[in-house]
Amino acid sequence: MTRDLRAVLLAAGSVLLLTVIAVWVLAANENASERARIDRALTSVTAGIEDEMRRLKDVGQDLAVALTLVDGLDAGSYEQLLDELALDERYPALMGANLVERIPRDDVADHLAGRAGDGPAIELFDDTGDDPVRVVTLVHPDGANAPTRGLVVDSQPIPRDAHGAAEASGRPALSEATSLMPLADGEPGAVLVVPVVDDGEVAANLALILSGPRFLAEVSPAPDLVAVRLSEPSPDGVQELAVSEGFDPDAHLGTTTFAPAGEREWTVEAAALPGFHTPLLGRGSTLLAFGGALAAALVALLVRSTTLRERRANELAAERTRELSLLTDQLLSANTALADASRTKDEFLASVSHELRTPLTVISGFTESMQRFRSDDEDLGRYLQPIDRNVRRLDALVEDLLTLVSLDAGAATAFVEPIDLAALLRRAPVELAGITASDVRFDVPDELWVDADRRHLERVLTNLLVNAKRHGAPPIEVAAEVVRGDRVEIRVRDHGPGIPADEIDAVFERFGRGRDQDGTTGTGLGLTIVRDLLELGGGDIRYDGSHGGAGFVLQLPTSNGPGPDRG
Repeated sequence: MTRDLRAVLLAAGSVLLLTVIAVWVLAANENASERARIDRALTSVTAGIEDEMRRLKDVGQDLAVALTLVDGLDAGSYEQLLDELALDERYPALMGANLVERIPRDDVADHLAGRAGDGPAIELFDDTGDDPVRVVTLVHPDGANAPTRGLVVDSQPIPRDAHGAAEASGRPALSEATSLMPLADGEPGAVLVVPVVDDGEVAANLALILSGPRFLAEVSPAPDLVAVRLSEPSPDGVQELAVSEGFDPDAHLGTTTFAPAGEREWTVEAAALPGFHTPLLGRGSTLLAFGGALAAALVALLVRSTTLRERRANELAAERTRELSLLTDQLLSANTALADASRTKDEFLASVSHELRTPLTVISGFTESMQRFRSDDEDLGRYLQPIDRNVRRLDALVEDLLTLVSLDAGAATAFVEPIDLAALLRRAPVELAGITASDVRFDVPDELWVDADRRHLERVLTNLLVNAKRHGAPPIEVAAEVVRGDRVEIRVRDHGPGIPADEIDAVFERFGRGRDQDGTTGTGLGLTIVRDLLELGGGDIRYDGSHGGAGFVLQLPTSNGPGPDRG
């Protein structure tokens, strides 16, 4: 072997060895970074599940206390109490709230008649033969849960065990995963049983019926390209409560943990979706390998072609080696900085979403309870009003931020159902936006139905009407008509100054605000969220200032009206 060949091999081998070491270190760091990303995603979702369950337990216990303060509780007063709390709007995962009482068999008929009040008689559905009987006496919402009135829960093992555990411990107890009457076909859920304690004894149980998919939708969304499954181990195998689209239990990268849920534990799994892993050609380790191979070839060529200038060739090889080492350090530093930035963002979003929302919910609930049960105290009412108003402003801001995060993460979903649009439009200005009835003009035909997510549509209308009230001038015109046979067009217009043509596109962008809005509170997110929520449900929105004032035109799919009742 000649001296020249030995020099070539030595130089090329040195570069390749350094490259292999650097590639190995960088690849290991990249794999660890991906594992850390999915672990953080699982931690965030698990924390959200625990906070959401804690929030529902607090709501149930507050409601249980409120029930003990109502004299002559019957179907009417029970439904009115829960309607005033707006549970279905504030807690979308809550599909029903049933009052279950243990009644001596001889007293069942009289007790059920008293609970019915002026409503339909409650018929006992009993196949247990036990005495006393644990029976559903009051339900909410009345439409979806009406078939469960009079049902003896001891005939069903899963709810029975949860009721027994709650009565024995005096604390909320969660049932196993199950499918109950208020849920859609095939929609899994569970029952959170909250004991109603009166004079130190459990007088009844409050059964809160939870939807698994909607419960998961309320917690912090997982990061992009990560799917989540929520399930519960059982002797018969895994009982699935909710699962994100595309979840694959056999995914190459996944992780599992457990989340306390009542007295039970739910299994939480996170799995990487296609695209989560950085492509091979986009990895720093791959680029470094190509660079190292190229550098080795260049060094070998330089050494071989400059045999007469050996010293210079050696200096060039050393220089290339130093450059490669510096490149390795820079890539490692950049990768570490990116991982830190990603972790900081995830932790901030999780902290803001749960640390703000939970105390606001508690404050709002107690404020409403104090206003309702101490309505004759004028001084207290005067103090509570600014608290309630500012809590609602903060809650709306947090809701905007959470909605924006959910939309960005692709975790927002639309539960489309037939909606009586005519009825909704006629009540929305006064009930949702606080506009005086005399300031509104309607041009809405009767029997006009659309397919939409009710919560999303109410939020869209509230935003547009509040904007019209805040920035425009009366009267506010609300109109609707069918166009093209399969779409309904809704128009909301005020008689204010309108929006300048050069600002129309800006108001639909995030944090976009017109030049005349400097003295008005707001985040500039409202119209962005309106547009995204409409598009999520198959609708759209555009601005129309051709008739004076500010006008917004919405289009939604038409509907044939309500379907048959679910049993």
